[in-house]
Amino acid sequence: MHNYSSSAYVLRNQEINNDFSLTGSNQQRFFSFLPLNHIAERVVIEIGGMLSGGSISFAESLDTFVKNLQDTSPTVFFAVPRIWTKFHLGVLAKMPQEKLNRLLGIPIIGGLVKKKIQKGLGLTQVQTALTGAALTPEPLKQWYRRLGINLREAYGLTENMGSFCAMPENDYQPNSVGKPLGFSEGRIDPDTGELQIKQPWVMEGYYKAPELSEKVLKDGWFHTGDKGEIDEKGFIKIIGRVGDTFKTTKGEFIIPTNIEDHFNQNEMLEQVCVLGIGLTQPVIVGVLSEIGQAADKAEVTKRLEANLTEANSKLQPYEKLATLIVASEEWDVENHLMTPTLKVRRSAVMDHYRSKLAGWHDSSENVIWE
Repeated sequence: MHNYSSSAYVLRNQEINNDFSLTGSNQQRFFSFLPLNHIAERVVIEIGGMLSGGSISFAESLDTFVKNLQDTSPTVFFAVPRIWTKFHLGVLAKMPQEKLNRLLGIPIIGGLVKKKIQKGLGLTQVQTALTGAALTPEPLKQWYRRLGINLREAYGLTENMGSFCAMPENDYQPNSVGKPLGFSEGRIDPDTGELQIKQPWVMEGYYKAPELSEKVLKDGWFHTGDKGEIDEKGFIKIIGRVGDTFKTTKGEFIIPTNIEDHFNQNEMLEQVCVLGIGLTQPVIVGVLSEIGQAADKAEVTKRLEANLTEANSKLQPYEKLATLIVASEEWDVENHLMTPTLKVRRSAVMDHYRSKLAGWHDSSENVIWE
């Protein structure tokens, strides 16, 4: 539950600090495609549009998404990591990474290639490119930066208007979601590693759920449920959900996102999820990208085996993956394995594959096709 002062405080902060670079021009063009009850859509697109006096264009459908982007050429574009990943894989489907690297390294031609890709994505005019709602892999952000698109992470939850911190425009810190916004404080619980925040726009509580509200709102601090770190410069790093951490049968705690990061550069995969409750070692389940689906099965298996071997060489013994499973179906909102904001539902994925995990774990194969 938010009262009107929550929106007013967010607006006031942007007027004073302009953390998202939304003010300073009444010619800002926004592009809306997420559900309008998504907090980032409310804050960045709706409030941002009102604050700047800019225009808001709405995507007509998934089929016309890219064309709509090209037609409107937004100056402000917010998308969840799944969308940025889709764009990334779409480019690589037309131009393999090796060729792209060569072209980008050639003077003049590299600049032309960047402009062509930006035009194809409809992002030639973008001044503020934001990502959030889920953690965006660092290699993906670096890939866009090399194309001249300064992809900036923003972090927040519905409970605090989706606005706690953002990557400063001219002070990029790798593997971080940025610094706290104005009027915002953060601290890390020394026992659990949970990030706790204090802001004037934190919710009043959950609707008709006083007990749940009391669990997360304590002494003026909102307990986010996210594990985090704060460095000496004030940058925030999100490690994952406190609830996502699980124990293997060895009694060792596994932080899934730390392991999944090793697979985020594999163009054969679009989605991955580490599972392991009740297993001796964790396993990872992956959904093939369009590039992976179009490639020869033997080649895909070879690439995935190499990725698995490389990842395990960098992991602690208790983190090493027993196997990699290639899912037979995509994860999406319809089969309830993803949220409407395109985040993987780890608990739902676990339930979906629970009956098969033990067999996969004990298999002698490194890569298993479901």
